[in-house]
Amino acid sequence: AAEAAVAEQQTAAALREQQAPLRKEVKKLESQMEKLQSRLKQIEGRLDDEAMYAEANKLELAALVKEQGEARVQLDDVEETWLALQEQLEG
Repeated sequence: AAEAAVAEQQTAAALREQQAPLRKEVKKLESQMEKLQSRLKQIEGRLDDEAMYAEANKLELAALVKEQGEARVQLDDVEETWLALQEQLEG
């Protein structure tokens, strides 16, 4: 019984070691998601300002809308990768 417990501990340790790079990547992706979500909130806050839609601000408005779209695409990509890694870790 003691040998089985030691073998089980060794297997668990090997699995943790094998998963360490995946866990590190998951944390990195979570940080990226937080940054992108924060940036999207900033952009949306600016887009909520009625003054942004004045003729004088049309170039800035266009740039913000473009950046918003790019940030959403990046966020979708990061979330997709994060989900795939989570499945690998759980699987």
